[in-house]
Amino acid sequence: MVATVMFRRAPGLTWGRLPLFVWGQVTVNLLMLIWFPEIQTTFVMALLDKVVPLNFFTATGSPLTYLMLFWLFGHPEVYIIAVPAFAIWNEISPVMAQKSPLASFSCWACTG
Repeated sequence: MVATVMFRRAPGLTWGRLPLFVWGQVTVNLLMLIWFPEIQTTFVMALLDKVVPLNFFTATGSPLTYLMLFWLFGHPEVYIIAVPAFAIWNEISPVMAQKSPLASFSCWACTG
């Protein structure tokens, strides 16, 4: 998705003219590229801890390691879920309110 937005935009469609929905999708996809390998590593470590006793998360290892690794993913996941919802809302609300998209954009830009 990020490559499509970067390289396959319509001629004349600059970064400043992209709709906020597209910006939201690009942001979410970048977050997923950054944080999904981390949570996959955490789950593989948890699986190996159960199948092969490697003591990653046991009392002899560090019981808080799992908590810290999961929190490292859990916080950005909120944004992975919320940003597309806000982007869709920002596309729908000006149409339903019959106002210009700029008014909605300035509202969300100030909120962010």
